[in-house]
Amino acid sequence: MGVSEKARRFLAQIITNVVLKFNREDREDREDARRNRLMSSYLI
Repeated sequence: MGVSEKARRFLAQIITNVVLKFNREDREDREDARRNRLMSSYLI
């Protein structure tokens, strides 16, 4: 029983890390897109 609890906690930790990583990358992509739009508006 303790093993399954430990495994469940381990899986939850992995899922949390993956979700945080994807959220961070998504936010960085949006910031890059916004920065590129600003740059292109200055160049035009």
